[in-house]
Amino acid sequence: MAIFGNSVGNIIVTAVITWTLQRRVALATRLLKGLRCFTITAAGATSAKSVPTDSKNTPIPRPTKQQAAKAKKRDNDLGEANAVTTVPLSISQVESTAFYSYLDVAVLAVPAAIANYVLGEIQQALGFSGNFLPALAGAILIVLALWALLNVTMLTHLSPAFDKGCTVGFAILSGVAAMAVLTICPEDVLSFDTEMATHALSQATGALMRNKASTEAGKHMPDPPIDPLLLEVALALLGGMLGGLLLTPIMRITRNFASAVDPPEWGQDQMGLPSWLKLTLHLNLILPAVATVIWVTPLFQEPLEIPKEVMPKLKAAIMMCIAVVQLVNARSLVQSYLNSGLKQWHSMKHAPPAGAAGTKTGEVIAFKLRVVNTLLVKVAIQCIAPAIILTGCTIIILQHSDDGRSDILTSGNPKSAEILQIPISFWVCIADFCGWWTCICWFWYGACFLTLIKSNLLQA
Repeated sequence: MAIFGNSVGNIIVTAVITWTLQRRVALATRLLKGLRCFTITAAGATSAKSVPTDSKNTPIPRPTKQQAAKAKKRDNDLGEANAVTTVPLSISQVESTAFYSYLDVAVLAVPAAIANYVLGEIQQALGFSGNFLPALAGAILIVLALWALLNVTMLTHLSPAFDKGCTVGFAILSGVAAMAVLTICPEDVLSFDTEMATHALSQATGALMRNKASTEAGKHMPDPPIDPLLLEVALALLGGMLGGLLLTPIMRITRNFASAVDPPEWGQDQMGLPSWLKLTLHLNLILPAVATVIWVTPLFQEPLEIPKEVMPKLKAAIMMCIAVVQLVNARSLVQSYLNSGLKQWHSMKHAPPAGAAGTKTGEVIAFKLRVVNTLLVKVAIQCIAPAIILTGCTIIILQHSDDGRSDILTSGNPKSAEILQIPISFWVCIADFCGWWTCICWFWYGACFLTLIKSNLLQA
């Protein structure tokens, strides 16, 4: 059989593409390489200094003895932190930063999953049987993104206990809200086809049991009943996990957005962005709001009279748009986070905080800059994880909308009937809910955090 008609062939081709990208492109390092971080500089190095307060060529008055003494004391307090160096991130710096392995795997999985989907499309165009690998690759993307978020949020000592507590609390609230939506909301308003998914899974399970049966009676046994409530409970648990793990990433994205589009006057040269990037950053918050409406039948499908069979492709299209925009903005958002180090340096230099006895302001600044630089990969994961989740959901939904021949995708192996083949409608039910819940968390969290920032209750 030709390579595109065999799952093993798909795996080999995908592995070759992935290996080539890793060796030749190094996507994870390309994502961060060249961004500007800030460190304490030694005297004489190129530094990013504060903007002068007097731009005219007016003579500067000679300081008094008292002013000179204060200036000397301030310089002694700041030490080498009187100026900072702008350092472009190198590959070695990125790869040696905490959490890099999670970023590397998650980023590399995206082109691998997309390549798998494209190979599946070529396979179908050549007339071969359907393939389960694209749906599996999409599901792996979702799992990898959630695993990376779990590690950078909960399974590390670098996350504050308060953040972990909020993650757990919002996970519980999100799970309860998801269960309420799944059980209370009418199907003609919002439907994820849980009944169809459980019915298809029941048929697949029954077919497997009849194939495995050794007696004549067993070969005629009916399909085992599966209550849709079980699937709804599983989806609610997934919604709780999404709601908890997306809390700090959306807060980070929103704060970095507010900082990037409205930099301080003294930092326009260092932090300013071109207009087109500011537009994409605004789209980053608008598109999830649009996506939440598309799923609600009376608000979108019915008024526009869109056929039901077109809706999966529309959902996939809006999720892919959100993912692409987010990936385009990833570097700007991470740079906005790194700029917070420059902001802290400027703020503490001109208004030194009341520190502990014996602690110089320069030491505090140096510590804060080290913290910012240490956590840059964590922030990068938080910025791209929602996009990776939506990419996985898109691949699963697109495969379903393109494969109308059978609800059960086979592996191209004659012995595939001897193992349980998970129906594609079951995959799609999970992806459909996962994509919508990610968008609604993105919209509501982003709106709340942006309101807090505008009200000066949360610092950008």
